[in-house]
Amino acid sequence: MREINSFEEAIFLLKSNTTIVQFSNGMTVYFALKDERIKVFGKNANYTLDEDTFKSLFKNEKFYEVEPKLKEDQISILKDEEYYNWKHK
Repeated sequence: MREINSFEEAIFLLKSNTTIVQFSNGMTVYFALKDERIKVFGKNANYTLDEDTFKSLFKNEKFYEVEPKLKEDQISILKDEEYYNWKHK
């Protein structure tokens, strides 16, 4: 998971159909754009917000980009890059 650097980048990623996640008080909450509304979902949450409400509630939070699930035969570029950067002694 990659840390998102700004709230504006979080909005951009949502508009690019990327799911983002936030960790707070031991809870994991996911956010995704669906039908021009931001869907908020997790163990204890399942609702949608308009963009203005999302901004007012979450503008100071830290978000992370969720890597999309791959089909069984696909290779994760991020994991592949991480593996080849390991130093073996």
